[in-house]
Amino acid sequence: MGHRNAIALAELLVAAQDHESGRSGLLKPQPLSRLKVGERADASITFAPCCRPVPGDDIVGILRQGHGLDIHRSECPIVRRGGKPRWVEVTWSDTIPESRHFPAALTVVARDEIGMLARISAAIAQEGGNIVHVQLDAQPEATTLIQFVIDVRDRVHLARIIKRLRRERGLVRIQRLLANHGERR
Repeated sequence: MGHRNAIALAELLVAAQDHESGRSGLLKPQPLSRLKVGERADASITFAPCCRPVPGDDIVGILRQGHGLDIHRSECPIVRRGGKPRWVEVTWSDTIPESRHFPAALTVVARDEIGMLARISAAIAQEGGNIVHVQLDAQPEATTLIQFVIDVRDRVHLARIIKRLRRERGLVRIQRLLANHGERR
């Protein structure tokens, strides 16, 4: 019916084997558990660019007919607008490889000073973050709005980067971008 990814369903069936009897192939009827995501790349699962979920975020899957499963942060405006019948219960896998990275969006307001972008970029790099996109817009009162998309391992890694940035002189405000709709968190 398209509600579950074939590989994930096979993993659930194998996990449901009767380990007490030791007989392979004998299945106990059990309710399906949440689909686990993030362990490996899967063409039928996409991480929504509107809210950019990273491991550790509360997430929900939204089934899109003909497109597979979109993973959103639970507080994403698209999730709040969507109807629950298209939702699929998902959770992050416990075994996401450390080499796997997820894009997260940050908005920084900083004083318009020489070298500010270089200092912010260096702080992100010192914490192991990789900048994949940056956009700058001059603001009133001699400040600059800088929007970053950075690759992070998980929510803890992102929090470490934000904490490091907060120590940077000249930084006025930093927020994680919730969605492309101007909402921040």
